[in-house]
Amino acid sequence: MTTRNKNILLGLSLALFLPLGGCREFVFGKIVIPDDENPLTTKKVPRTGAEVYFKDHPPVVTETIQNPDPDGAFNDWATCLVMIKEGHTHGGGKMHGNYVYSVAPWKQEEFAIVRNTASGLPSVDIDNKSTQTGLEAIRDIEGPEYFRVMGGTRQLWGLCLYFYDKEGNLINDKILKQSDRYQIFFTISEADSEGNPSEVLDCRWRGDEDTSGFDWKKGKEGWPPGSYPKSDPVPSPLFENMKTYEERAAFTPELFEYTYRDTWTHEDMNDGVRELFNLRLLPPLTKDSYKSTDSPYDVDCVGLKGHLKFDFIDIDHLDPHCEWPISPLTNGKNHLRCTHLLPLFHLSVRVMKCAEGTKAQRSSPSDYSLSRKVCDPYYAPGPQWKEIIRFNIPVKEYTIIYDSDPTAPDPYEPYYWHMAMELKLSPFEAYKAAHNVRIHSSDGSGGEGFGSWFL
Repeated sequence: MTTRNKNILLGLSLALFLPLGGCREFVFGKIVIPDDENPLTTKKVPRTGAEVYFKDHPPVVTETIQNPDPDGAFNDWATCLVMIKEGHTHGGGKMHGNYVYSVAPWKQEEFAIVRNTASGLPSVDIDNKSTQTGLEAIRDIEGPEYFRVMGGTRQLWGLCLYFYDKEGNLINDKILKQSDRYQIFFTISEADSEGNPSEVLDCRWRGDEDTSGFDWKKGKEGWPPGSYPKSDPVPSPLFENMKTYEERAAFTPELFEYTYRDTWTHEDMNDGVRELFNLRLLPPLTKDSYKSTDSPYDVDCVGLKGHLKFDFIDIDHLDPHCEWPISPLTNGKNHLRCTHLLPLFHLSVRVMKCAEGTKAQRSSPSDYSLSRKVCDPYYAPGPQWKEIIRFNIPVKEYTIIYDSDPTAPDPYEPYYWHMAMELKLSPFEAYKAAHNVRIHSSDGSGGEGFGSWFL
C-alpha cells in the first residue's frame, strides 16, 4: 500500500471513530473521574490552618453550657473556630486565597475561638499568635486582640466558621443538611464581645506624633529601630448618631460587603473559575444546576463560608482631620486627597433560625434566577428569623489601598504610613515590605504554606 493510500485510510478511520466517541475517547479511552476522586470536590491535604487547628486537641467541653437549639443542627454547639483569610478576587464573587508564608509583612490567616457558656453569652478569644507578624515576633511585640484587615475592592478576606459540639465533633455538615432553616447575618455591631455598648473608633493618623527627629522631609532611609508613627484611636464622628443595632446594620453595606459562598458539603471547594460550581443552591436546584444558571441569587445563603470586601468611606465633609498632615511627601509631591475612614469596630455574627420552608421570602430581582424566591441580604434578616446564637468579633481596617497614588507611590502617603503604624514598622520598611508580597508560591507547590484555596 502506498503512503498516499495509507493516509487516505487513516483519514477515513478518524472520520468514522471521532463522531462516535470524540478525539479524547478515541485516543485514551473513555475517561470518567469518580466524584470521590475529583480534586475539585475532595480534600487530600489541608488547604488552610483551620483544618489542622484542633488536630491534636479536639475542643471537647465538659462544662455545663446553654443549648439554644436542642432539636436542630446546632444542638450542643460548644465551640466555633473563626478564620479570616487574605485573598484576591477572581471576579464574579470568586476568591482565591493568597499563599501563606511566614515572612509576610502581615498575616494571611488569623483565628479566633468562640466558646459557648453557661450564661449563653459566648466568649470571644482572639488568637494573638495568629495576628502577630514575623517581625513582631522577632521584636517581642505581641499580636493584637483583633483581626487585622486591609481595605480595597480587589482585596478579599475569607470568613469561615467551624462549629463543634461538646464532643469536639465538627457539625458544619449537619448545619448544611438543614440549611433550609438557618442563615448567619453579618453587620457592624452596637455591642462589644462582652455585650457592652461599642464605639466605632477612627484609627487614622492625625499628625499628633512628633516626627521632627527623623528628618522625614529629606526622605531618610529608615527610622531609628523601634520608632514608628503612633496615634490613639478616637470615636468616629460618622457613627456619633448611629448607636443602635438597627442603625448600624442599615449602614453596614457602606463599610463592607459580605458574599455567601457555602458549598454542598463542608469539604467542597470552588474552583475559582465557575461562579456557582460546588455552591449550595436554593431548592429545587441541585448540584448540577450551576450548568444552567449564572445568577448569584440562586445561592443558598448559610454563612459558614463567605468573604468580606471592605470599601472606602469618604468623610471629607464630616471630619476636619481628613487632610493628610504630611506635605510634601518624600518625593516632593503633596497628597491632596482626603484620607478615608479606618475603623476599629465589632463584627456582629448572628446565627438565626426560621420555620421550615420560610427561609427564602423575597422575590428574585433577576430574570436569570432559576429559584423563584431568594435569601435575605447579609445585613437585613426578615421577620421570619429568630436569633439563636450571637457573638461579636473585634476587627480593625488599618489601611486602605485608596489612600495611595498608583502613579507616584511614596512611603509617607497614608496607605504605607498607616501600614507602618499598625505593623510597628517605619514607613520605609512598610513600603519595601508591601512591594515584596507574594500571593502565589514561586514554584507553584505551595512552598512553606498551604495549597491553593478557593472560595
